[in-house]
Order: sequence, then C-alpha cells, then structure tokens
Amino acid sequence: MKTHAFRFTLITLLFLTALLRAAAEQPDKVTFVFAPPVSKIMDEKARITVATSINDRSVSYGIDGTSVTKITKTEDGGYLFDTKIDNLDFTNNGPAQMDILGQLLGSTLMIGVRTIYSAEGKVERIEGMEDMRRSLAAHLPPELAGLAEGRIDNDLLLKEKRLEFQNQLGRFVGRTVTLGDLWLDVASMPLPGAEGGSPFPIYRSTRIIGWDKVGNCDVLMINIIYHASAEGLAKAINRSVKEVKAAGPAKPAAPPKGLTLYAVENMTIDPLTMRVFSDGIDTRVSYAATAPSGEKVVIYGHVTQDQKFTFRN
Repeated sequence: MKTHAFRFTLITLLFLTALLRAAAEQPDKVTFVFAPPVSKIMDEKARITVATSINDRSVSYGIDGTSVTKITKTEDGGYLFDTKIDNLDFTNNGPAQMDILGQLLGSTLMIGVRTIYSAEGKVERIEGMEDMRRSLAAHLPPELAGLAEGRIDNDLLLKEKRLEFQNQLGRFVGRTVTLGDLWLDVASMPLPGAEGGSPFPIYRSTRIIGWDKVGNCDVLMINIIYHASAEGLAKAINRSVKEVKAAGPAKPAAPPKGLTLYAVENMTIDPLTMRVFSDGIDTRVSYAATAPSGEKVVIYGHVTQDQKFTFRN
C-alpha cells in the first residue's frame, strides 16, 4: 500500500525551515526612528465603545469613524499631518440627552485639523482650531457652546497633543529594543482637570513581543499594561511591588481612595518609520465614594478603542 507520510513530513520540514529562516532575517535589536512616509496617505478606521454607570443609572454609546491623513514634508524638514474625518457614526444606547454628544462630535471632528511635527518627532503646533470654534457656535445652544468652546483652546489642545504623543509614541523614538524586552515606567495619562497628566502615577509596563508582517512591512508587536497601583501592575506582570514602585516617583501621590484603573493595549508598529498599523486598548475604571448627602456612589467605566491604519500613495 502506497503512503504519503514521508512526503507530508518533508512538506512540514520545508514549512518550518521557511518560518525559521524568516525569523532569522529579523534583527534581534532595532532602534525606533521617526521618519513618516512622505507623500503617503494614511487611512484610519476606528471603533470606540463607552459604557458607564453611576449606581444603577447606565449610559453607553459607540463611535465608528474613518479618517484620511495626508503626510507631507515642511520647509524646515518637519512633517505635516493633514487629517480629515470623512465619516462618523454615533450610536446612543442611553438616554436621549446623550444625542447632543453626537451633535458635538459631528460638528467639530468633521473639521479638518493639521498637526505639524519637527524632524525629531516633537509636536510643534496644531492648525484648524478657529474653524472648530465657529462650527461649535453654529451647531450648539449658546449655553453649551460656551462650555464646549473652552475645550477648543489652541494652547490647551497643543499641551494635550504633546502629552498624548509623548505618552504613546514619542517615548519610543530613539530607543533601541531587543525582542522580549520589558520595561517599567510611569505614564502621564491625560485626565480631566489635571494639567500635565494625572496627579497620581499610572504605572506602566511595556513588552516587545516579537515581529509580525503587515503586507510587505515588518512590524513589531508591543503589549502595554497600565495600572493605578504598583501592587496591581506587579500582580499583572508577575514582578515584585518593589521593582514596579522603583519605576515611579520617590514620593508618589496616592490615587483617590476607592479608585481602580486598569488598561491593556496591543500595538503593531513599523519601528523604522513609526507607522502604526493597529492599536487596541481596553480600559476599565471604577470609583467608590460617599456623596455629601451620605449616599454611597459607585462609578464604573469601560472604554474600548480599536484603530486600524493603512497607507497608500
């Protein structure tokens, strides 16, 4: 009786050999370089879900959007990211009052925004804020437009954008990593009313998982975990509390009593250009407190964000 077992074994060996060869072609070490692809167009598809509750009162909604960003070189060697959101859908699963959030998003985010980066990857300025202010005034009641307009302040948005970029991508620029690396630090996560980031440390671990391929581009897979407490992060990554605390400030401010914050992020990025191909983050926050009336209040929030990026000429 004729058998094909040996032939299948050869095929398996060839397949494994190809995989090992491909892995061997990837460097063990790589340095992140800020070199966005000039004259490329970046398409983004994003999905955000938000679910919050205060005791037994719940609110949830979803945002689906697509955007187009044209990347060009500036005269001084920097980079201009000209972004326009071409579609945005707001799904309200809560009270009708939340529909006004959809109006706010639709009237402001659909306005194009231009972000200028230096050659080194620093956010230099943002353009398009005046158009946002005019759109707000045209679409919202005066009392709400006045409140929202305070958030469309160019200096405030520039500070937040710089903090956001440094917190997410800027911290990688110029860093040399090895596959399997894990390092600990403190994230400066933007929080409402906290200029310069959260008033208490958000402990963070970053792990370089390995190489993957998107189309013909080699990308690194990165896993990031955030926690409001050193004890919580130490347990999540199986490290000592002492080691995690050493990555934070010498005298950290304690988070509000009853607050927990935990987030997991997974990203794929081309380290030679800083092109992000995917970024997903799942954040859970809970806060238990006592209101001035004596009522016990439990606030819970769950936010998921999934972004996919493609590049074309």
